[in-house]
Amino acid sequence: SGGGDAPLQHPCPVCLDNEDDSGTCGMCSSCGQKFCGSCNVSDGIGSLDHCPTCRAVFRVSEHEDVRRLRYLLERPRGRHTPTAQNSLGNCYESGTGVDPDCAEAVRLYREAADQGNADAQCSLGLCY
Repeated sequence: SGGGDAPLQHPCPVCLDNEDDSGTCGMCSSCGQKFCGSCNVSDGIGSLDHCPTCRAVFRVSEHEDVRRLRYLLERPRGRHTPTAQNSLGNCYESGTGVDPDCAEAVRLYREAADQGNADAQCSLGLCY
């Protein structure tokens, strides 16, 4: 569960029991909703074709995924922004759906890391 009697800050929208922002969580690139690692498995969210929050198709081309992440970053900033920045940074670092651009990857990682995203902090460190 969420660790004692303290209310969860960001409960998973599927199970409402686990935090949605740690471990092996997943994120819908269309709406930015995150799901806890327990739900983001092959027999949970990973087995679905559509996001249970916005109903967008999960399995899209790499280019569509990048387009969706860019759109998320154009929207007003929210708690999902650092995850979207980190995910888009991963795309630029690996050349997934975009031409590889290490400078852009570092910029996105830094923005996400400055907002406390641990994955981005790790990725930023590995870039140096």
